[in-house]
Amino acid sequence: MEKAGNYVYKKEVDWSLLHEGLTLPVDIQVIFGIIMGKFLPRGASKNITLYLDGKSYQAKITNVNFDPKHKRLKDTLQIRF
Repeated sequence: MEKAGNYVYKKEVDWSLLHEGLTLPVDIQVIFGIIMGKFLPRGASKNITLYLDGKSYQAKITNVNFDPKHKRLKDTLQIRF
């Protein structure tokens, strides 16, 4: 039986997560913005702490600044460690 926990986002661990980090889905980005107290502008990043099983890990959340020719409408937030 899986123990219910307090978490903002749950993701299955895969190769990409272990080596690169993860990209937050758009609907979760709002929650992270509220928790951080601000929304990151494109190209900005912020050091964060991830908590897992009572341990803390340093990471960085970045609003990726893609080339303007992509003309994206939504931001892309990535967590890298």
